[in-house]
Parts: sequence; structure tokens; C-alpha cells
Amino acid sequence: MLCYDLAAAGWERVYFDDVVAHHHPSAHRPNPQRRRVTELRNTVLTAVLRRPPRVAVAAAVALARDSVRDATARSALHEAVIRLPAALRRRAVLPAAVEEQVRMLEAGAR
Repeated sequence: MLCYDLAAAGWERVYFDDVVAHHHPSAHRPNPQRRRVTELRNTVLTAVLRRPPRVAVAAAVALARDSVRDATARSALHEAVIRLPAALRRRAVLPAAVEEQVRMLEAGAR
């Protein structure tokens, strides 16, 4: 979401093939299932906060579908629903030009 907000504010984003970043995560991390719950929840909430309604709905429907058979997705959906009212109050959809760039990136990732 940070990148979305920077793009919406007019900041340029650049990919440099020769720049390598090394991330050294903390040894004190939540368990992997807790991390996955957070990632799934945040994917839906980011869509609600910044993407067009159809994208947000599609993300929520996909998580709901997965939650039928997956306890991790079920937990993520529960947490997303709890946070949904606050996310809707803070919703600020991306400008059309930025949304178009996001769609291009998504299409390229498939």
C-alpha cells in the first residue's frame, strides 16, 4: 500500500536491476500461520482501501471461497471483516492513471 500511496502522490518508482537489497528478518517472528493470516487479511484490506470496488469485492470473494476449506483463510477473513468498517471510512481509491499501472503490473505477473 505504501507504493500505491507514493504513486498516487506523484512519486516515481524505478526498478534497478543491479541494485540488490538484503533483508535480515528478526529472529523474533510470529509463527508462519499467524504471518499468513496477516498477509491474507491485508491483501483484502488493501484492496478495500485503494482499489476499485470490483477489485475489492473480488479479493474478498476469493478469500471467502478459500475460507470454506482453509482455517488460515477463515481466520484472515474474520479479521478482515472486523477491520472492514474502519477501512471503508479511510478508503481513498487510487487515481485512474495509477490504477492502470497496477493493472499492467498484475497482468504481467500472470
